[in-house]
This record gives sequence, structure tokens and C-alpha cells, in this order.
Amino acid sequence: MRSALLAAVLALALPACASSRACVSMDPTLGEAFFVPVQDAGEEGGASAVDVGHVILMYLPNRVLDLFDVARAGVNVGPGIGVQAKATENAQVTFITRTSAGLGLQTLRHLPAYASIENAAGAGPLSAETNLGLGWYQSPMDLRLELHPFIVGAHVAIEPKEIADFILGLFTVDISKDDY
Repeated sequence: MRSALLAAVLALALPACASSRACVSMDPTLGEAFFVPVQDAGEEGGASAVDVGHVILMYLPNRVLDLFDVARAGVNVGPGIGVQAKATENAQVTFITRTSAGLGLQTLRHLPAYASIENAAGAGPLSAETNLGLGWYQSPMDLRLELHPFIVGAHVAIEPKEIADFILGLFTVDISKDDY
């Protein structure tokens, strides 16, 4: 009886099964209520009203996030020396040793701060790095240039995949799978 009452209350609290991601059902063998996942219309090839509404609601915030994912930059202050030139993770020249802190734009999805003791060396696909602290965000596909002569360092980075993600995102195609 208590399970039937619970099922009735939950059924009233949830939208109809056709527009919901789960329905309440009764297990006749146990007499208990449980949730049953419902397959979205989107999984069958069509888009449900909930999915379309979500895309419309999140369209502008997702485009802003995608735009800010394209380029990054930052400035460090602290003793160090080094250079990094990177076409991708596998095509790079890196030598950096520093103890510094900094601020910059690291997309709206990552912290804009840096505070670390860092040592990095690499050429081509081979690299070694130690980073004690909070480092800058780097993507494997970055086009990146970083210089740190003595006390002040700076970097700029562009990610070509994020350019494509932004442009295709205008048509609701999300190749980076980062839309909300």
C-alpha cells in the first residue's frame, strides 16, 4: 500500500512519461515503486521538445563559451628563463624553468591564474615536465608561443579545433562536445 502511494505521488510530481527522462512504475513482484529510464526521441533520430528547448536556451551562452575557447594569453612574474614554440603536442620545442605567478585569459572554462614552480624540456613528441602548483591550461592541439626572459614571461595560444567548434556551433554542431 505504501509503495502504491509513493508511486502515485511520484507519478504526479514527474511530467508525463512521453516528455520525461524517467517514469515511475510499480514492480508487481516486489510491490515497490522504481524509476524507469525513457529513451529520448533524440535517440531515435528525432529531437524531443525538451532537447530543442535546451538548445534554444543555451545557444547564446554556448556560443560565448566557444568563442572564448579559441585563444588564450597570460603574463607571469617571477624568476625564470625559457621558451616554448608549439604547433601541436607532437611538434614542439620547449625549455622553461621558472618560479612565478601570473594572470591571463585561459578560456572561460579554466582558471585565469598561474602559480607554480615549473621545469619543462622537450623536442618533437618527446618532453618532460614537472609542475608544482597551478599551471596554465594547454591543449594537445595548441599553436602556442611562450617566452620567459628573466623576471616577466608571457604566452599566447590558439586552438584551431576550437575555431571550427565555434563556427560549426553557430549551426548547433558541437565537435568539442563541450556545450551545456
